Amino acid sequence: SSDVCSSDLTAPFTDPVITRSEPYADKVSLLLHMNGTNGSTVITDSSPNALRVDALGGAQISTAQSKFGGSSVYFNGASSVLEFFPGSSMVFGGESFTVEAWIRLETLSSSWYLVDARNTGQTSNWAILYSSGGLDWFNGSTETIRTWNPVANTWYHVAFVRTYASCQFYIDGVPLGAPINDTTTFTVAPTASYIGSRFNGTERFQGYMDEFRITKGARYPENFTPPTTAHLTP
Repeated sequence: SSDVCSSDLTAPFTDPVITRSEPYADKVSLLLHMNGTNGSTVITDSSPNALRVDALGGAQISTAQSKFGGSSVYFNGASSVLEFFPGSSMVFGGESFTVEAWIRLETLSSSWYLVDARNTGQTSNWAILYSSGGLDWFNGSTETIRTWNPVANTWYHVAFVRTYASCQFYIDGVPLGAPINDTTTFTVAPTASYIGSRFNGTERFQGYMDEFRITKGARYPENFTPPTTAHLTP
């Protein structure tokens, strides 16, 4: 007699397709892959908000260095800045959020801004900068510094994670000093924010940035392995 199961035995086997998922797909405020052709000033926000981003003062796509995707954005340290217009997408209140980027400093300077979410007079908003030999969290009224001594021409994954009232800097997934206690509530929507410069055009970053992302949520609540591929586009 025939074996009724024989067709199952001869059917071709197909490996299951495993795909990465983005758990914060609806919470990504800004995502800059910083991909493009060398010298381009077109910087695309790949978040669901599709925010306007202006490359000013010589900030441009460079294929000289990249972490992922074959390019990054180069900042000349004198006039370069990325200006973006977040509106309500960066009103975090007292909730958790994460700011992260891959950075490669071309030269070491005493102070530079990773991101400044303030405008003139908006003291209630926040900024992340490098100052006095460390990464500096500014909550609109108080600065808290965690010592860090970067090396020029080296890629680092820098992350700032706020988990409600507890804030933590990470370098390559390793906590940078003790957590920072901060209960500030951020209710003002920035009309403009700045990557690589202070809002008034001083303390500018010199070097390369790649995969810049801001998320409404604490992506990294403890030691973690830095991303090994480009961030997922929601």
